Amino acid sequence: MVKRLGVLAEHLQNKLINNQKTFMSQAIKQRSSRLIDAIRFPLVVMVILAHSTLLKVNTPISLDSFSGEDFFHLSELFIRSLGFIAVAGFALISGYFFFLKEAFTTKYYTKAIFKRKNSLLYPYVLWNIIAFIALWSKNAIAQKLGVSAGVNSFELDLLQNSSLLDLFLLPIDGPLWYIRELIVITLISPLIGLILRYLKQWAILPFLAFYLFPLSIGISIPILSFFSFGAYLAKEKIDIIALSKRLRWFGHIGTLFFFIALAFYCDNPYYHTMRAVTTIAVVISLFNILDSLEKRGSKLIDTFLRFTPAVFFIYAVHMILIINLVRGLLYTTALANFGVGKTLISLITGTSAVIISYILYAVMKKLMPKTLAVLCGGRA
Repeated sequence: MVKRLGVLAEHLQNKLINNQKTFMSQAIKQRSSRLIDAIRFPLVVMVILAHSTLLKVNTPISLDSFSGEDFFHLSELFIRSLGFIAVAGFALISGYFFFLKEAFTTKYYTKAIFKRKNSLLYPYVLWNIIAFIALWSKNAIAQKLGVSAGVNSFELDLLQNSSLLDLFLLPIDGPLWYIRELIVITLISPLIGLILRYLKQWAILPFLAFYLFPLSIGISIPILSFFSFGAYLAKEKIDIIALSKRLRWFGHIGTLFFFIALAFYCDNPYYHTMRAVTTIAVVISLFNILDSLEKRGSKLIDTFLRFTPAVFFIYAVHMILIINLVRGLLYTTALANFGVGKTLISLITGTSAVIISYILYAVMKKLMPKTLAVLCGGRA
């Protein structure tokens, strides 16, 4: 009898321990999911800041005779690089959640494609239609009123000399090139699934090799690679936040080298490889920063989460007239006369574009919630 009671007690103890482990595991997963959701807003802000810059050349800076214009050059390089980092972060998250929930079967793939039709394809088409109407209307009205500042020769040439198919594939709503790539990657995701199934934990090796030594295949290699990295983490059940914590020193040091390489070696033949490696480090650092903020009880995480539902809308709308209008107005001020002032213009433009875009989102959410839901692919 005593022996049976001992066995029963041991069984109950083991069950209690397993329940505690399950509870802890679920709590860790919920916290990671919360931080991954929270990072979406900082990522979209980084994209918008990158789009607010004017400088498009990749030339290193020189410290020999550093002037205000050199500061502008350096700041534009740094700000513009935020877009590359943000796209990597978004792609990692997309791949992670795409492969997280279920086994990658034909049934799951069919269901995922149908879901992406609503979340990616329909918004992609609708936002490009909105961009076409907005750009055509703006230029037509400006021409009719004789307001030369409102007429953009590049936009006119694009609208008049491109077919509708070209405008949609370009796309005319520039930031949606990421959505276009994501649609294509979703279609070829079974290839990623096969690599994960047969190579298992070794699948990371071909993904890394393809990322560091890319081939031209008509798809964005960084997006495809980070999507694949996210898929690998999901299938191997590796927590993104926990992995980032273990690699935090690589993240810190790599982030430093990312900006050093950008400033001084961006015209180097090996810059692509340097940027590829260090971009991974920067993404790791971003997750570590949010993890640290959460541990310190920062209200920023809650603030980011409040803005998360608006991320897709902000991403899609900010380049439709908003950025060019704000930046154009600022370049008529005294700020445009010196280097630091032009850096401020980029920062003010990006910040203003985020605020204006969110105001539009809030107005639509109140007045046209169903339309907003369709435009955001159900994310609003």
